[in-house]
Order: sequence, then structure tokens, then C-alpha cells
Amino acid sequence: MIGVTRDKAAKDQTIVMGITDLMTSLAVIFILLLTLFIRAQFASRQVSQDIRQDVIDALIAKLTSSQDESLSQVKVAKDPNDPLGIEVVIRDPLLRFEPDKSNLSEGAKEFLSGFVPLLASVICQDQLENIQTIVIEGHTDRTAPLGKDPDEHNIPLSQNRARSVMEHALFVLQGTHEEGRDCFLNMTSVNGRGLREPPPELIDKPERELTAQEREAMRRVVFKIRIKSTEQRQGVARLQTSVE
Repeated sequence: MIGVTRDKAAKDQTIVMGITDLMTSLAVIFILLLTLFIRAQFASRQVSQDIRQDVIDALIAKLTSSQDESLSQVKVAKDPNDPLGIEVVIRDPLLRFEPDKSNLSEGAKEFLSGFVPLLASVICQDQLENIQTIVIEGHTDRTAPLGKDPDEHNIPLSQNRARSVMEHALFVLQGTHEEGRDCFLNMTSVNGRGLREPPPELIDKPERELTAQEREAMRRVVFKIRIKSTEQRQGVARLQTSVE
């Protein structure tokens, strides 16, 4: 009886050790897989960051090489709220609107006539494989007619201003830039943000303390460019390979 008990205890101990070894092996495999996943994610993010910087550099190079001095006033930077985003900020007076109006001034039209083909050449030619979408955002200052809700007034106003920019961009691109026009149209949408997203340095500044120049800084149009993720680029590459 004692021998049987010892044999059973030995078998139980062997089973426990086997389970322990199995769990240890599974834990090691899990850690290795997790490490590989983290490395792959890091590498993917790094590639996306490098591509975003390439697009920024391409845009800045085009702007600075132009003979149009107004283009040097366009700000191109990473979108702080989107790891795949780029902001191209155009402020008043480059895109000037009359108070409470959404139609473009002649100066704004002249600016866009130089800026839009340059932007389209980067987005729709040089960096086409890396670009996912473009959003034209309109922004206003905090003013509104007496007795009217600021959001109710400024959101439609900023939407209409962004739409005016889009319409004139397509007008500029028609004819000699027809291919770029189709690409730009397919990629681009418009959005009115009103007074909701002032420049970061003015977020907490009271309305009564704003200077005329700071209100001008609020009245701006932002082209938000979003690059493709690594997964999106890989999916396109696989699709192209299967077609070939």
C-alpha cells in the first residue's frame, strides 16, 4: 500500500513538474511574441514618422524655392494631435475675408493661384503614395454679431470660408493641372471649426485682452494632411502585387 502511495505521489509530482515546465515555456513564448510585436509597432511608428517628416520637408522645399515671397509665410508643421498628421497653416492676410463674409478677396485668390499648384504637385505627384486625406479647415476669431450665439454664427461662417478655398483651388487646378485637380478633389474635404480651436498660444487668453494681430492669427485656414499608416501602405503594395 505504501509503495502504491509513493508511486502515485511520484506520478503527481511528475505531472505537476510537467505542467510547470509547460507554463514556463508558454510564458517565455508569450514574452518573445510580445517583444517582437512591440518592436514591430515601434518600427512601424518610426517609419511613419520618417515619412511624415519627408512630406513636411518636401512641402517646405517647394515653398522656400518659390519666387513668391508670400509662400514663405505659410507654416508647415507636425499636427500635435495626430501622429500621422501635418498642418499647413495659412493666416490672414494671406487668405483674407471681409468681416462676416465667406467670399475670397482678390489677394486671397492671387495667393491660392500660386500656392495650390505647389501643394498639389507634392500631394498628388511627389508624395502621392504616402498621402491618405486632406481636410481644409476654416477658423474664425471669437467675435459675433450682438445677441447672436458665437458658435451658431462662426461655425457656418468658417465652413463656408473653407468651401470657398476648396472651390477656388479646384478652379486653379482645372485645365493645365487637370490630373492634379482630380486627385485633389478625391482626397480633400472641408470642415468649419469656428472659434473652437484657436492657436495654442491664445487658448486661455481672455477676449478683451486680444490684440488685432492675435485676432488675425485666429482667422486662418489650415490644410490638414494625413499620411497613410504602415498597414495602409502595405495593403496597397499587396494589392498592386496581386494585380500584377
